[in-house]
Amino acid sequence: MGYPSWMPRSRPVAVADPAIPHLDDLFGPHVELVRRPGTSISRTDLARAEILLVRTVTRVSPELLDGTPVRFVGSPAAGTDHVDVEGLRSRGIVFAHAPGANAEAVAQWVVTALLFLSDERGLVLPGKVLGVVGRGHVGSRVARYGRALGMTVLVNDPPLERVGDQGPFVPLGDLLALSDWVTLHVPLTREGPDRTEWLLGPDAFARLRPSAFLLNSSRGEVVDEDALLASLAAGRLAGAALDVFAGEPDVDPAVVRAADLATPHIAGYSVEAKAAASLAVYRAAAAIFGWPAPPGAAALAGGPPASSLLVPPEDPAAALAATGLLEVSQSLRANPGEFTRLRASYRFRREIFRLPGYFATSHSA
Repeated sequence: MGYPSWMPRSRPVAVADPAIPHLDDLFGPHVELVRRPGTSISRTDLARAEILLVRTVTRVSPELLDGTPVRFVGSPAAGTDHVDVEGLRSRGIVFAHAPGANAEAVAQWVVTALLFLSDERGLVLPGKVLGVVGRGHVGSRVARYGRALGMTVLVNDPPLERVGDQGPFVPLGDLLALSDWVTLHVPLTREGPDRTEWLLGPDAFARLRPSAFLLNSSRGEVVDEDALLASLAAGRLAGAALDVFAGEPDVDPAVVRAADLATPHIAGYSVEAKAAASLAVYRAAAAIFGWPAPPGAAALAGGPPASSLLVPPEDPAAALAATGLLEVSQSLRANPGEFTRLRASYRFRREIFRLPGYFATSHSA
């Protein structure tokens, strides 16, 4: 479906989820912005749209787009679970997302979780073993932070190992048996040799040390939540920090309340990450529609964090207060049914930990 012959074509129409940051700064000068709640975008809304900008709450399928003039779909998200990428490609619709844009934010959520759990339990991190499952954008940063905190880091990543990356890598079973802390950073894949759906089931939990902690900021369905609850209840797992849950946003209250730290899928929600993600989508659209180059991510985010925000990891109390994550965790654990509201109302935090060169390498692209 195209434009009627009588309709003047000037700026393209972009239907956008209003919760996407920097819409006015980036897209506003070049499109006619039509804002629609991400949970209720319909084909009718897209009758004049060439551009669709969504978050993960919107399921984008050929059925949604068929019969509309949409030719570009952008999502400032790392994953693509919410988009039928092949279906769009078969119809000549360009899709762009932002893999890696929130990697630093998620890695800093992991650091916060490590500091919180160790402080809460009176534990020390130096000398402990951190098992990193998945060494992609996030996992590689987490490994670097772990080493900076004095931890021994073990990594499992079969796809990387299979293509010849030297790692070093260890089998998943060995990583689980040897680690004091296990953190998950894998995509959700439901089939194939690298299937990650229910990657941690009863057998995997049986391999963990009773003193071990589990951190999951990847996807909820990577963990068998029944096995997680059983392990926590039986004392076969010391604790858990969870940012993702199976069946979001209809999360299991028992799982939320069983976690020491439970946040509503906001690990990647930082000022810097949101700026970088929106920029990645804008650049992809600009290449198609001929728009000018945007400002840098640091400028869009308001510049690098002020020096007062650069909290050293050895000060857990200051770090936790600065992130605001403990406060939102307390709210979610008290009211698991408020998952959607708490996620939507979360005020993006600044990235407060800094290893040399991280602001430049993470957010200048």
